[in-house]
Amino acid sequence: MILPRSLIEKRDETVLNASFFLNRKLFGEVYSRFQPDYFWQMPEKSGVFLLPLVPTNLLSVAVKKPGDIDLLVLPYEEDELVLERAMAIEIKAVRATFLRQGKKSGSSGFLQAAGLKTIGFPYVAVLHLIVSDGSPDHAWRPMGMARVLDDDGNLEILPSQTVDWLPIDLMERVFGRLQVTCPDDTFGLAAAYLGSTDDEISNINNNGLWTPNCRAAVCNPGVNEEFLVKVGAFFDRYAFRFFDTPRFDPD
Repeated sequence: MILPRSLIEKRDETVLNASFFLNRKLFGEVYSRFQPDYFWQMPEKSGVFLLPLVPTNLLSVAVKKPGDIDLLVLPYEEDELVLERAMAIEIKAVRATFLRQGKKSGSSGFLQAAGLKTIGFPYVAVLHLIVSDGSPDHAWRPMGMARVLDDDGNLEILPSQTVDWLPIDLMERVFGRLQVTCPDDTFGLAAAYLGSTDDEISNINNNGLWTPNCRAAVCNPGVNEEFLVKVGAFFDRYAFRFFDTPRFDPD
């Protein structure tokens, strides 16, 4: 994606959104927890089509809020959309620092998520993306280490290393706040850490990721089938704009 440098430098929400879903491994970690009963059963030649910042009025003129869908997720199996698993994700940025670990997002995202549920999406989730600086060396703590030896999951235990736990602490804090304040048990919830440097946020070096804290989404009892027909028609019209994210690595 091509984005203005001014947005990148201030770590705008649009940039963080793109950094999240273009990091397919991190997206997969979150999505597998939003939809565990579906993700682990997805067949070969399946995946999801992703499109950010979808104007809501292109799907439903009756709903004014939210004005757009931060990330539209449409699963597919071979050449068919799985519309009953369509998901809308409301994304908020949390820009924390070591000295201000309690920093909140400007908005929780729950009001917008409620609007997405009202439209008739089968699944709705709220995701808080975290960026920060690093901790000073004196605040680092020991962490156990292991090396995966084979496909059966056998491990070799390695000596502990002292690492910066700030990403873990921030995700636990943000996710705990989401759980306590969430007004709807059907919403999926997630707190994911993007990084502390521009390279980490952009996943330039592919240095791994921090496992996100998540809660699964529950199917909306008010699913609107007529609305899902509109979602399918929207995809047919704008398919070339979606990002294809396969469930499995290509052969």
